[in-house]
Amino acid sequence: MYNVMTVKQQTSDGLVCGTRAAERIAGAALSGLALVLAWGISTRTPSLLGMTAWLVVLIALAVFGLYVALSSRHFVLRPGSQTCTARINVFAVIRRRQEITFSRVKVHRRLNWQSLRWLYVLVLTDPQGPPDGARIMGYAGTRRRAERLARTIATYTETTAVDSDGQEMKDPCAGPLK
Repeated sequence: MYNVMTVKQQTSDGLVCGTRAAERIAGAALSGLALVLAWGISTRTPSLLGMTAWLVVLIALAVFGLYVALSSRHFVLRPGSQTCTARINVFAVIRRRQEITFSRVKVHRRLNWQSLRWLYVLVLTDPQGPPDGARIMGYAGTRRRAERLARTIATYTETTAVDSDGQEMKDPCAGPLK
């Protein structure tokens, strides 16, 4: 699972959320391991058909590992402003920077076909904005973590945290995510 959001830093100037460093390191390790195995298979396998099938799989794993290692999402949320600056890097080559205005942080479940498990997606939405104005911020592995992160962002930016049904999330015992 990649693009998992976490709070990186909270200051008086902004709340910084981004992808975890551990997943980028794991992506680099996966890529390196796949390339080492591909090299080993290509130098030791006598059958061209068997070698080609394994090489395709290992090179696909290496490319995916590079994607995870070299891609990142970084959101700087301003206190009380209902805006954030998003920096999204893909393969460290394609870089996008956008200013996002939002009034709600929405959490909904989505089936991840790669790992065959449910993930919780954090989406920044603005009901008064354009219909395609929803921006996916990232993922969380558990519902509790996603809701706590959504409430932390909503409290910090003075917006509303809602679930997939559009109902406001209220849990006074949850507190902000550290």
